Amino acid sequence: MFNPEELDRLNEIAWTMPSKRVGVGQDLHYEPRVNRSTVRWLKPCEATEWIYVRMTHAIARLNATHYQFDVTGIDEELYHVTYDGHDEGHYDWHHDSHADNGFTRKLSVTVQLTNPADYDGGDLEINGGGRPEAMARIRGRMLMFPSYEVHRVTPVTRGSRSALVAWIVGPPFR
Repeated sequence: MFNPEELDRLNEIAWTMPSKRVGVGQDLHYEPRVNRSTVRWLKPCEATEWIYVRMTHAIARLNATHYQFDVTGIDEELYHVTYDGHDEGHYDWHHDSHADNGFTRKLSVTVQLTNPADYDGGDLEINGGGRPEAMARIRGRMLMFPSYEVHRVTPVTRGSRSALVAWIVGPPFR
């Protein structure tokens, strides 16, 4: 999806943005047993346009090839999330499905930003068929899966793991 130089530039942009602990539930409260991570939003602007363009084209191709979901696009700013090994950053089992303003999250997208040699743990696991499966840890690779599939990020025990996340929405499933 992105080459090493682009990933470095993407991370540099993200590190300049304000950070916030990730919240969960309808009220987005901080619940460290469920989710222990930090997020920075990459607002659409001149500095991030190349990221949005690349992601949008890749998402359209993958959706057409694998899902053919009726989608309208990315529903919120790109989400740069970091799981830190100092506090065993993780995100317990969850799904990304929810509906806002008549639109439903249909696809979840994540791009591995960190070199896998730089951290331990932090596996993205998807339980789409009743058996958890760890996804490949390849820096720069984009993974896309239905937002209703249950997934998690296991605790990071050394270093830190960052990913770029997007949710693709469309009209409710029929």
